[in-house]
Amino acid sequence: IAGLLGVELFEDLQDRQELDIQGHDLTALPDKFGRLSALEELSLTENQLSALPTSFGGLAALRRLDLLHNNLTTLPESFGQLAALQTLILAYNHVTTLPEAFSQLPALRSAHLHHNSIEALPGSFGQLPMLQLLRLEFNKLTELPASFSQLGFLQELRLGENALARLPEDFGRMQNLRNLYLGTNYLTVLPESFGELSSLQKLSLGNNGLEALPESFGQLRALSELSLSQNQLTSLPESFGQLSALQLLELYHNRLTALPRSFGQLTTLRILYLGANSLAMLPDDFGNLTALRNLSFNANHLTALPDSFGKLVNLKNLSSSANKLKALPDGFCELRALQHVRLEGNELSSLPADFGRLTALRSLHLAGNQLERLPGSLSQLTALQTLSLYNNRLANVPGGVSRLRALQDVDLRGNRYQLERREQFKRWLRSKLRLQSLRRCCWCCGG
Repeated sequence: IAGLLGVELFEDLQDRQELDIQGHDLTALPDKFGRLSALEELSLTENQLSALPTSFGGLAALRRLDLLHNNLTTLPESFGQLAALQTLILAYNHVTTLPEAFSQLPALRSAHLHHNSIEALPGSFGQLPMLQLLRLEFNKLTELPASFSQLGFLQELRLGENALARLPEDFGRMQNLRNLYLGTNYLTVLPESFGELSSLQKLSLGNNGLEALPESFGQLRALSELSLSQNQLTSLPESFGQLSALQLLELYHNRLTALPRSFGQLTTLRILYLGANSLAMLPDDFGNLTALRNLSFNANHLTALPDSFGKLVNLKNLSSSANKLKALPDGFCELRALQHVRLEGNELSSLPADFGRLTALRSLHLAGNQLERLPGSLSQLTALQTLSLYNNRLANVPGGVSRLRALQDVDLRGNRYQLERREQFKRWLRSKLRLQSLRRCCWCCGG
């Protein structure tokens, strides 16, 4: 097979139910192709097809059609005659429009239309009664037709990487929707009906221009994963705390100045990213988020952590770099599950005396603070592998640090030390550790 499907070969295919013509550089199909009335599954992946014959609609038994990676720009009107079609894979073509007849595919359950150049959908697109999966990411859609919200069976919708500026007002009618991906569009608001998407479990709205969320947003009680990163949000609705199933929340790169009072009600939350906002404080009941495993709020304006912070007993990873923290709360050392801590670029002058109780700690990054001393209990961090202390004001390092057998990487640059058991400690560093910092470290006693 090269370029064209030969007539003789075509005659041999009359009774085939499955046909795979993948990667044969086909540029066209014969007009008789539509006579393969027994065909149920057809793969034409990775060819050079720029059009389908008008007769294509004659494939009355076709259930699965794979046209991935061709050069198609449109589909014939006869495409709507494929009454048995359940799965359509049309991704990675050059399709700009779909025929109005596309909505006449009564059995269509799965449509993969992503990575094309589709600028608009037919006005009747919402008349696909069985559609459950629709992938339209990486196209050029600027709006959705009014009928779109009639897709009542839809369970997964991917519309990321388009140019959508708004959603239909009745978007919430799609109450079977479980997974919705709308990232990288131009959305600035969501319709009030959005909260009616009662089955929604995963929602991606990152990299839009959202300035606010509707109050109805808190009605999304089934939501477990939510990405709102890289928007223009300055606040969250008070109803936000009603998202009782939420486990993953991404809010980095917004303009949040505060979190709602209800935020502490998100007791199922396991992963929370709040970096690059303008938060000056966390709610007093932040410690109620006891399911938290990973927490990041880098690059905010926090000067202190709430007293309840020590209740986050399941927290494993904490990143609070580039804030203005002056001290850690009294309960901080109750966070016994902590394994990785990043507190670079704050204003810490000391650590709690019982810091050594964090015995699960593997990496500790404290560079760019104002630390003048370290607690002797640091020698109890027997699991510690990485310790970064550069650019502080340390005058000494407890000699017990040299007994941390797991320690592999240490950065002590930008300090001035009078080490306890200095020579022993220095020999140990040279023999055991992998670091450049020793060569540039400034020692009070010389060397």
